[in-house]
Amino acid sequence: MNVAESKAREPHRWGRWQQAGGGFRLTGSDGHSNDYTLPSGNFFPAFSSAQGGATLSGAYSRTSSSGLQGGGTTVTLFVDKIRFTPDGQFVEGSNMGAMGSGVYAGRKTGGSGRYRLSGTTLELTYADGRVKRTSFAYGATGRPAHPSKDMVFIGGDTFVTD
Repeated sequence: MNVAESKAREPHRWGRWQQAGGGFRLTGSDGHSNDYTLPSGNFFPAFSSAQGGATLSGAYSRTSSSGLQGGGTTVTLFVDKIRFTPDGQFVEGSNMGAMGSGVYAGRKTGGSGRYRLSGTTLELTYADGRVKRTSFAYGATGRPAHPSKDMVFIGGDTFVTD
């Protein structure tokens, strides 16, 4: 990620954070601040691969949907899945479906190759030679919090064990 380029291109997505007692103060680009205590609500620690382990094993999925109205109803469903093996292989796939007013559309995509974890980066090297680098973190469990391989964050999306 090129931070300078991202801040210049999308300044509204950037703010500041600072540690405040037992939590954090997040200040958005509009100057509005909120205080959060860990672990409360949607805020909890996440762990790098150095803290949770540099190999993955098992299947993860992410599901999202939407419903739109306006002269009818349209419903969409997105399912993303990825399976990792301890020897560094991965297989991924996505399904998308939309239905509304008697019309249905769908799409499936997929890929496979090798993966590598390094700190907070996941590198996927596809069989056709493409390389994708994205952010990665393990979720947390317990008190005190420690890494959990039941929830991972890939490129800002939450995946849970399938």
